[in-house]
Amino acid sequence: MFHSDKNKHQTINAKDLGVTILSRGCAFTGKLLCQGSSRIAGRVEGEIISEGFLIIEEGAHIFAEITGENIIVHGKVEGTISAKRRLELSEKCEVNAEIVTSSLFIKEGAKFNGSVVMTGQMNEKSADSKKSITDGKENPKSAEMYVVGTSETATKDESNIAIN
Repeated sequence: MFHSDKNKHQTINAKDLGVTILSRGCAFTGKLLCQGSSRIAGRVEGEIISEGFLIIEEGAHIFAEITGENIIVHGKVEGTISAKRRLELSEKCEVNAEIVTSSLFIKEGAKFNGSVVMTGQMNEKSADSKKSITDGKENPKSAEMYVVGTSETATKDESNIAIN
C-alpha cells in the first residue's frame, strides 16, 4: 500500500549524495571514504578515497594516500596523490608528495616537492581525436600539464616533465 515496485531497484549515483565536510579543528585518523563532493579543512592521517570532487582547503593538514577523480589542493599535503582526471595545486598550497594524474595544473606560488607521473588517461572525446590523428594508435604518454602565471618554462618529453 505504501511502497511502489517502481522504486524497488532505484540506483543512487555517488555524485547525488551529500557533501562530506571535515571542518577546521577536526581530526581524523584512518581510512576516509567520501562519496559525492568533499571539502577537508581539518587534519587527516591515513588514507582518503574520494568518489566525487575533493577540495583540500587552506589550513588543512593531510598526511595520507589520496585517491580521487578531481582534486584541488589549497592546504598542506604530505604523502601520495592519485587523481584520475585532474589535479590542481593552488597558489597557497604546500605539497610534498608523489603525484599520479593525467592532468596537472600548478598555479604560481604553489609549493611542490616530489615526483609526477603523467598517466595519459584522457576523457573519451580526447582519446577519440588522438586515435584519429595517430591512425587508431593511442599515444600512452599523452597528458596535460600547465604551470600557470609564471615566467618559468615547462618542458615535456616522453618519460618525464621538468620545470626549468
